[in-house]
Amino acid sequence: MNKRYIPIGSFVLLIGIALWITSVETESKSNKAEAKDTTHASLPSPKQVIRTKDTSAPKVSKSSAGSKKVVYIKEKRVFDNAFEPIDIAELRTSYPPMKGVEPISAFKLKQNTIKDLYNGDTLALPEINGYDYSLTIEKRVLNTNGSVTLEASLEGEDKTHLSILTEGDKTSFITLSTSEGIFEIQTLNGKGYVYSSTDIKNARIDYSKTDTLIPHQKH
Repeated sequence: MNKRYIPIGSFVLLIGIALWITSVETESKSNKAEAKDTTHASLPSPKQVIRTKDTSAPKVSKSSAGSKKVVYIKEKRVFDNAFEPIDIAELRTSYPPMKGVEPISAFKLKQNTIKDLYNGDTLALPEINGYDYSLTIEKRVLNTNGSVTLEASLEGEDKTHLSILTEGDKTSFITLSTSEGIFEIQTLNGKGYVYSSTDIKNARIDYSKTDTLIPHQKH
């Protein structure tokens, strides 16, 4: 049988290659370990809490969906001189009062005053039969025709007496509910009257017609 002999030079070369491969693998493992240590060092541990504060950023609220919403808090305002009293006789010539109804008082009101009111705002009304009333806006609705309708309560009282305010392009209307009665405030082009709702109802009754009794129908 013929025997094969590996030359000594080849054997030495194989040993050198094996040692080089081992050295490369060792260095690669060492580099991976160092990179892993560096990565872990750059991340906070589970117990670490990092807080940042940007004082230049606006205050925002965050919903459950993660979206941010900017919240603006509007300062509550008081309008205590919106109404300017004027003489009823002076206004009659340019703007006659409702037919058959004697107004309580007359006044001037700057246009868009009611439109510019928002929730929490307070509007002082003209004096009515010796009483001063102020309304606090509770709800604001912008109508499709551009007019604004407001719900309001008497300042300093509970919400038992609710009032309605509305303003369009040239007219405004207020229904005021109080313990002393219900009143209506109407304006045209910034001038108007205060009426008693009872007087308005009485003026609409036609006293020339006799009352008719309608018998109850039998079933």
